Formats: sequence, structure tokens, C-alpha cells
Amino acid sequence: MHIFRIHEVLGLIVFGGSRISYFETKWRKYNILYSEVIMINKKKILIYRKYDGNLDAWARIATLDEKESMSDDDWYLIDELIQDIIISRPNIEEILKKNTEDKETINEILNVAIEYRRKAQH
Repeated sequence: MHIFRIHEVLGLIVFGGSRISYFETKWRKYNILYSEVIMINKKKILIYRKYDGNLDAWARIATLDEKESMSDDDWYLIDELIQDIIISRPNIEEILKKNTEDKETINEILNVAIEYRRKAQH
């Protein structure tokens, strides 16, 4: 029998002896970031930009083509990449190369991150 308890201070869920971050389980952050299945391309970034990063707006009013071109996991990955760029994560270049199709896509993500940072500063 696995007994789990939530440590609010640490943000961890403990299953028996193994610890899993609450955010890792909820958003699957590390599974997404280090997955080789999800690849972000320029089209996905343009869709993300069109809805200004608002997942609810995309889910409600996106066209069928937009919904077929992108999944929730793609959206979460783009969110995480942008956040990691803004906070200057040490190995962000490696993560971007692994999760994007080409340099053009990396430049597009960088532009979105710069744009969001500027908005936050004003």
C-alpha cells in the first residue's frame, strides 16, 4: 500500500519512499522539457503568439487547424521555455536546441520572451 502526503513547504508528494515534485506531476514539466517526442516549430509559436499565451482563449476559439497543429503539452512546453528564458536558466540553449525544430523557431521563442519581459516591466 502506497501512502502519500503532501509537504506544502517543500512542494513534494511522497509515494512510499520516492519523492515527486507537485509541479512535475501537475504540469509534467520535466517530462515535457526532456521529452524527445514534443518538438516546437514556428507554426506553434505563431499560434501561441496569436492567443497571447492564453491557453483558455486557444482552447475556446482556435480554428480546427490550430487545434490539430498543437497540443496542450506543446502549449505547456512553450510556456516553460519562455519562463526559463526570462529567468535566465543556465542550460536554456541546450533545452531550446533539443525541443525546437530549427534556429528560426529558437529566435521566435526568444522574441516572444523579450516581448513578454518588456510588457511585464511597464
